[in-house]
Amino acid sequence: MREFWQGVVATGAHPQDIVLLQQRPNLYIDWNLNEAQHNAGNPPPPNVLHVGLHPQPFIGNIADPLIFILHGNPGFSIRDYSDEFENPTHAAACIQNLQNADLGFFPLGNASLGTGAADYWLNAFSGAITALANSRNISIDDSRDIIRRNVGLIESCAYHSNITPGRWTDDLPSSRLAREYVCEVVLPRAKRGDSLVFIWRRVGRDDYWRRGDTHPNIMVRASRAAQSRNLLRSEQAAIVNFLDAHVY
Repeated sequence: MREFWQGVVATGAHPQDIVLLQQRPNLYIDWNLNEAQHNAGNPPPPNVLHVGLHPQPFIGNIADPLIFILHGNPGFSIRDYSDEFENPTHAAACIQNLQNADLGFFPLGNASLGTGAADYWLNAFSGAITALANSRNISIDDSRDIIRRNVGLIESCAYHSNITPGRWTDDLPSSRLAREYVCEVVLPRAKRGDSLVFIWRRVGRDDYWRRGDTHPNIMVRASRAAQSRNLLRSEQAAIVNFLDAHVY
């Protein structure tokens, strides 16, 4: 799946997605930093895709992490434009994430500190980081590093928006590839006991990722809590227990 994104432009839509996007001209924008700043007071509808930002089809190791998170699509705030175009270390991390997994879950790393992405994910993982630190009697920094190195995330849509963009994005070639990868690689790893899979978004009647597949290593968030930005206590416990059992 990473190979699909290697070698393409760092910002903008994947070439194979452009045809379908151009059929929905009112549902995506391709701003640069100046355009974003000019339109900050008059934003587009919240479901519109911001394809001028770095695409984020995944984060970190998606080949063989201990923990897989299956998500919806990267969120959006107008500050993302300044984060990605005026913060060179974060921009470089966004680009490197498409090329290789060396940075791990990069929003938890030093390169992205102070950005909206870092604030979001540090807050989301804060309970798990603390719980793992307590369980192992290690520092918060060391706990965060274990999570950074051992968690990978896959989005159902690679492009940023403020709210769910709609099911039309499921037909994007990059989205279809993500779902195929989950079916062919991710879920089988859970069934073999190699990974814990946590389905955070696209749950309930949609059941986009799992399609009825069940296994003790496939954890699905209750649909009533799907929009919560933080890991619930039961989710934190499952992730920490799996890491504790497999990180030596």
